[in-house]
Amino acid sequence: MEFFDTIKRRKSIRSFTDEPVSRKELEQILMAANAAPVGSANYENLRISVVENQEIMDKLSMAVRKMVQDRSKMKEIAGKNSLPPVKTFNPFYGAPMVLVVSHKMHDVQPGIEYTNVGCVCENMQLAATASGLGSCYLWGVFEAMRIYPELDTSSVLGLPEDYMPIMGLVIGHPTVESSEREVKEKIPTQFFS
Repeated sequence: MEFFDTIKRRKSIRSFTDEPVSRKELEQILMAANAAPVGSANYENLRISVVENQEIMDKLSMAVRKMVQDRSKMKEIAGKNSLPPVKTFNPFYGAPMVLVVSHKMHDVQPGIEYTNVGCVCENMQLAATASGLGSCYLWGVFEAMRIYPELDTSSVLGLPEDYMPIMGLVIGHPTVESSEREVKEKIPTQFFS
């Protein structure tokens, strides 16, 4: 798949088959992660956790399930978008794999951890799309752990003490094949000549 075709096919997928992600597909996605730009080339500040274990997924979803039940909080987060239904909410959308990207927290370059993790996740998402897989960013799962620290179950990832899960991706085979979409200008752009 050509690069700009991949860009046009990349979209958030929230419905997956039961087919597992192959080791070859995962290796390609992880190669893309390692090719991402990272501030000061400090790759050692990042960790990727590959989660295929449903029990661990269930534990990771405890805080976000509470957040979804808090309809006023969800309305604040969702803004004009529709709220997810409480009863059927699955933060991992039935995907067979979750890739959690964590970063060492430090004060040397405040905020760089979010930039680094964003670059890594975008590379992985584009690699998944190019491989015919579907993916969707996960922010709420980890944001909920910061909102409800008593439900922070990130310890199941076995991260070093000073690392925090920041973002993740669900990865899997989509139930519907992704098609090329028209990409419209959505971000106001200013030019200075």
